[in-house]
Amino acid sequence: MNPPRIGLAGFFLEANRFAPPTTGAQFASALDRAGEDLLAELRAPASRALPDSLGFMTAMDAGGPWTPVPLRLAATYPGGPVEQPWFDAFIADLERRLREAAPLDGVFVSSHGAALATSDADPDGLLFERIRACVGPGVPVVAVLDLHTNVSRRMTDALSAFVAYRTNPHVDLRERGEEAAALLRRMLREGAGEVALVKLPFLPASTDQLIAPGTPYGRLVERAQQRVGGKLLNVSLCGGIPLADSAKCGFSVVVTAARGER
Repeated sequence: MNPPRIGLAGFFLEANRFAPPTTGAQFASALDRAGEDLLAELRAPASRALPDSLGFMTAMDAGGPWTPVPLRLAATYPGGPVEQPWFDAFIADLERRLREAAPLDGVFVSSHGAALATSDADPDGLLFERIRACVGPGVPVVAVLDLHTNVSRRMTDALSAFVAYRTNPHVDLRERGEEAAALLRRMLREGAGEVALVKLPFLPASTDQLIAPGTPYGRLVERAQQRVGGKLLNVSLCGGIPLADSAKCGFSVVVTAARGER
């Protein structure tokens, strides 16, 4: 078999609805790379990419031959909703790159998951939805997200695996990227997984979302990981960001399972 061709993409913004809009210039000054420039960034000794992407690359390299297909990755610091024209152009560019790269055997996405746009309350959902539409229903699409993601069903319906950080402060991004690579390798052998979402009717304050041994959130994460195994591939507990002031806000339990096990 030929080495699997895996698309690499990302969109990373934690949005506060009450802050000034985030501009394309802010993405450009932080990280916005596409095509071979993105691959060079991901391979650079001192890359500006987030550690989840770097962990994914390292684990894919260790897992056997593969062909990375760099698409586009844009990330910036927390801020207000991204300007809609810039985001629309970003999505159009990513769709073009996906079509030109077809066929792909899988896609990896680095995402925060709590973005807003000035006219769209769920840009992350649109991102995943458009990726899914381009690659088709059977191609594994695996994403790593911040545990502060505000999860929508639009997001989870488009994904084959959902991997959220398990730490706050966030110190496990590389490990989650490695986990995403392991899940993608498994799905290339066994078929794409399924993602289920349960929204719970409460919104924890940011000050209650510390994850450390003995904290309530920490104990929940530990219990969730005890359930992982066999056909149950990942359990992610996402507290979200209240300042997004979005209908997506609320505590989310997201489960990834082998197809047919949801």
